[in-house]
Amino acid sequence: MIPILLEEVAAAAGGKLYGDGKSLVQSVFTDSREAVSGGLFIALPGERTDGHLFVSEMSSLGCHCLVSDKNYVTGNCVLVSDTKKALYSLAEYYRREKIPSVKVIAITGSAGKTTVKDMTSLVYGAAFKTASTKGNANSLVGAPITVLSVGGGETHAVLELGMSCRGEIKSLSLLVKPFLSVITLMGSSHLMALGSKEEIRKEKLDILSGQDGGYVILDGDSEYEFSLKGKLNQKTIYCGLTNKESDFFANNIQYSPGKTTFTANRRGGSNQNQITIFTEGEHNVKNALYAFAAGVMGGVEPNDAAGALGLFTTQGDRLRIYRPGYKRKVTVIADCYNASPESMKAALKVLSTKTGRKIAVLGDMLELGEDEVDFHTENARIARETADILIFVGDFAKTCRDFLPKDPNIFAFGFSEKHRAAKLLCDIINDGDIVLFKGSRRIGLDEIIKEAGL
Repeated sequence: MIPILLEEVAAAAGGKLYGDGKSLVQSVFTDSREAVSGGLFIALPGERTDGHLFVSEMSSLGCHCLVSDKNYVTGNCVLVSDTKKALYSLAEYYRREKIPSVKVIAITGSAGKTTVKDMTSLVYGAAFKTASTKGNANSLVGAPITVLSVGGGETHAVLELGMSCRGEIKSLSLLVKPFLSVITLMGSSHLMALGSKEEIRKEKLDILSGQDGGYVILDGDSEYEFSLKGKLNQKTIYCGLTNKESDFFANNIQYSPGKTTFTANRRGGSNQNQITIFTEGEHNVKNALYAFAAGVMGGVEPNDAAGALGLFTTQGDRLRIYRPGYKRKVTVIADCYNASPESMKAALKVLSTKTGRKIAVLGDMLELGEDEVDFHTENARIARETADILIFVGDFAKTCRDFLPKDPNIFAFGFSEKHRAAKLLCDIINDGDIVLFKGSRRIGLDEIIKEAGL
């Protein structure tokens, strides 16, 4: 962050200053565990705790504080009516006045956006000093914090934009002002919040609200997205695996344990680049192709972009494939950071490529709206065609089990019965098995992994 005066913070946030306006703010944070002297602590009210309860402690550590409750005002505070809105206003000022020349690559989508963000950051980092979103801090709090962290000489920033309700993507795009955008997928996530796929598409396309011209990179294998060609204010660039009319397309795809190699082609040109990524799955080939295209269209040399993708490693439980050092020789596919109908199919496709007895531990997919039963049963059908043993976990577990033909190798456990699922898994697992864990994060399949010693 470029240090700014506390009086600037007050003016930008529309708040009342208490204390020394000439003191410098050198970082911005919302987690009290990240406190550093000279930082600005944003006191956010939350479901579990209220950030205002930490204001006194933060002040004693030499931090400034942005607060919305006058009862917590201490020295070097800025009092505002709403800390979340004030944070956005501060980030908006900072983007406009302090880092106007930084080129932002904005990434959104129903699935894969964090992976594409990480891949794209590597690609741009091969040619430019590049900042990026940490983890998946993509919300109306996380994205402004990320914007405020830029300023150490970076020329580019790769930012992930997410949403929980209609209108958030537009607000974030207007804040970050991208010169290039990537929409990884217009899928079924957030159907409960948005109501229809049409509304999801509108929300994702709102990433262009703050972008004046430039490029938007879309899925060339999507009939809807391909139909947008020539209809947007931005030039559409398509990435595809099956549609050879895409601007960038992949072929010669070869899978091996923990690694995928493919050729990235650019339509109308002679450029062909072999790319190796140390992860698996057809969907990750598409993710890498998005990052490659984003880099090339943004000025990264194709060879440099291809080489940078070879440095990618999965983070957390996003299709992490490993041997656990367990007393039995098994392979675990941990993909339980989040789940949608599309990402569930992708994970099952990866499982289908493995040799050995296949066990699928599948949790609920959340926020799917009125068609949630159909989404779960459809994926249950695909799972039955893929795995030898199915273990469903969550509120839809019994629905999925009962939808399928009776089979002693299909099990169902409720949300509170994860310990029973873990015990069953321990009892049935054998050497050579491949075990997939896939479900929405709130289902807690990672608890089963831990309890089963995997």
